[in-house]
Amino acid sequence: MDQSGSIAVFSAIAMLMLLSFAALALDIGHLVSVKGELQKAADAGALAGARALALPKGITDWNWANGKATAVSTVQKNSADGRSLADFTDANVQAGYWDLSWTPGNAPANLLGYDNPAAFVPASGQVAAVKVTVQEIQGGSGSSAPVATNFASVMGITSLNTKASAVAMMSPPTTIPYSDTWPFALPYTWVHNHWTDTTPFAVAANQHVDSGGQWTSFKSQENGANYIDGLILGTDTTDSISVGDKIYIQNGERASIYNTVYKNCIGQTRYIPVVPDNFPDGAYSEVKAYVPFEITEVIGSGNNPTVIGHFVPGWIDPHAKGGGGKNFGDLMPPKLVN
Repeated sequence: MDQSGSIAVFSAIAMLMLLSFAALALDIGHLVSVKGELQKAADAGALAGARALALPKGITDWNWANGKATAVSTVQKNSADGRSLADFTDANVQAGYWDLSWTPGNAPANLLGYDNPAAFVPASGQVAAVKVTVQEIQGGSGSSAPVATNFASVMGITSLNTKASAVAMMSPPTTIPYSDTWPFALPYTWVHNHWTDTTPFAVAANQHVDSGGQWTSFKSQENGANYIDGLILGTDTTDSISVGDKIYIQNGERASIYNTVYKNCIGQTRYIPVVPDNFPDGAYSEVKAYVPFEITEVIGSGNNPTVIGHFVPGWIDPHAKGGGGKNFGDLMPPKLVN
């Protein structure tokens, strides 16, 4: 019995199936590429949005509106599947809190307090964050329309869905190496009142809340000029200070200390520890946070030697370590957590 005809039919069917699967594979490859483009846009938006949470406001509040607006504008600069994401809106951006106990696998769909983050009171381990979701799905329009297929349509598959999400958090630094810290202690209220000053101001020793702070030898009670000089020059790169540590407040330092700053530190930015108001001289005081400060001038002679400079909102120290804490305007680089 001649079966050559049936073999030809089966061969044709097999060839059609192979071509269909090959075509589907090509479309899936294209889908993966589009998802990669969406992920890059989501990552960029989340990182930029998280970074913008701390700007340009002062030391006590996150700028939620700025974070969302920046996330949107950043995503809109990207494209996916050959389409501009310029029509991306804040409907796909959340600003709220990420819990450090979450993992990408068990995190809920929404950030904590995303509906009204300004009214949400975070617990320890809950840090300010921005979540961005960029998608191309069935029913979407413009840049969010599903990915059209080129070859799989012969199998009845005319479009494919894909989306990408990213969460980036901001958390103040909790541990700073000695080499990245000025050996001054500043009172909380004074920092709060001067955070947004644009004109350089004095950080004179032994003035406390009214006009600055006092020298500190960090964890040691050493008060010799050579020891403080070493802290000013940043020669100790091994030890560090963490929020909650207690640092020793000096009774005052010699003019030679100011001369060391004048010769070596003008134009440099480092963190200064923030301590409670009305801290005592000659005793230990608890570090509550850090603020970045640039030294612009030093008056090292006379009866009132003074260090002059200004805070630097948005300054980031790559050597700092973070992990929660209150925002005092000092920043860690935004970190992708999901």
